[in-house]
Amino acid sequence: CKYGSVDVLPSIIAQYGGLEAAIGNLKGAFRFLSISTMLVETGSRQAKARGLLVTSSLLLPWYQPFAKGLEASRQGYLAGMASGEYYVAMLNANQYILYALMFSNIGLVELENDVRIFCKQMEDFGLEFILMLTLPMYQAVLNLTGDYVDDPGQLSGEAMDLEEFSAKIPVSGLLIQQVLLVFRGQLAISFNRILIMEQIFEPFRKGRDRAFRGHVANFHSSLMEGVFSYRLYAHTKKRKYRRQARLATARLEGWADDGVMNCAPASLYLQAERKVCNDKKRCNLDGVIQLYNEAIRLANTLGVLHWEAEFNERVFVVVSELYRDETMATPYLYKAVELYERWEAYAKVESLQQMNWKILGQT
Repeated sequence: CKYGSVDVLPSIIAQYGGLEAAIGNLKGAFRFLSISTMLVETGSRQAKARGLLVTSSLLLPWYQPFAKGLEASRQGYLAGMASGEYYVAMLNANQYILYALMFSNIGLVELENDVRIFCKQMEDFGLEFILMLTLPMYQAVLNLTGDYVDDPGQLSGEAMDLEEFSAKIPVSGLLIQQVLLVFRGQLAISFNRILIMEQIFEPFRKGRDRAFRGHVANFHSSLMEGVFSYRLYAHTKKRKYRRQARLATARLEGWADDGVMNCAPASLYLQAERKVCNDKKRCNLDGVIQLYNEAIRLANTLGVLHWEAEFNERVFVVVSELYRDETMATPYLYKAVELYERWEAYAKVESLQQMNWKILGQT
């Protein structure tokens, strides 16, 4: 830059890159990532906080493992706090929580402590908008650990009352509404609440691209859209769900084919779901297992603990209930319980133990 870098320049450059990535020009977006990274490394703390916020959310996930985005958002938070850029620091904190909850192997008890501190800081700084973006994630953590909740499948409890929170969302609060739907949906998947999936499917689907296009959250939201669609099609046989399942699967396949490593496990998982959906005669178990196993392996490689746990659990359900092979299915159940315990999702572990006590009670 002829006249020197200003504090906002790294984030502006990164935003241009984010636009390129969102329209599918990953080669062009990478140039902006390189320039923004250079400016962050040589700039002030303010420049670092702003630049890392944008690169961690819009650019890094397309090229680097999720762990890089997690660390970038942590560094952005620290730089923001050190420079007095508290609004930017708290946005980085929100981004860190998203990565830690959805795309890491960090235990939920440790994360709960971090989120509690971040939410108190947001309250102290009077940052209501960022707090509202964060509370659904906080409550989801509490639901999964089983702390202070009556129903772990319903996103409501100590951190936020669902009814009261929903009433506070402004008309212009698309992003807050979509974050709320994501974590209501994630709990619906985790605790197999078909009615909740059906209730939120349309607003979730319609808001996903508008709220998350180009953002790291779109990777997991696309996976959720596919899971919703395949489960609801199996439950209702309505063709609109099968059509939407194909679209979500194709979207993730396209990103994975473009070399986006973070999309590969989710892409393979939905391909396995598609194969199960199409295998009416239940004669292609080997092909189904091969896809699921590769999805599990890549989730493990990326360090996305809850994907690995969820994928193992799904294999158990598919193989035992649809293909009637409990012997092959059982090791996946044990592995899922082990992984959920490692993630400290104790409410989920308890749910699995209650549903499968005949198997798990044998040891």
